Amino acid sequence: MLSPDDFTRIMQALRRHFHVLEHAEIAIELDPRKVDAGRVAAYAGSGVNRVSLGVQDFDNKVMDAVNRHQPFELSANAVHLLRQAGIDNINCDLIYGLPYQSVTGMGETVTRLLTLTPNRVSLFGYAQCHG
Repeated sequence: MLSPDDFTRIMQALRRHFHVLEHAEIAIELDPRKVDAGRVAAYAGSGVNRVSLGVQDFDNKVMDAVNRHQPFELSANAVHLLRQAGIDNINCDLIYGLPYQSVTGMGETVTRLLTLTPNRVSLFGYAQCHG
């Protein structure tokens, strides 16, 4: 959501006002649709060393139903850019219970996800609030 410059300025301000240990884990959550080389350079330059990617699912029908078109290639490119910048601790978030999901489809998503060799996979249940 933040521009690379805004992210860098916020991290610099945090470091001016707080003592951040040299080997501190600095983690952020990212939408694969918003990952690009400029943002990744800002993250790495600011000391980010763990990323959680909101993959959700790789089935286009499922993702279109929740208005979040993001084919596999977007997540694969995000992982590539992150690793290229030295950010190797990568978590991927999946969601079950989305419209049009199936056990078979989720199995295919997990199989494809594992080709990206994430360090960790988190699985969350979909919940919709009616209000």
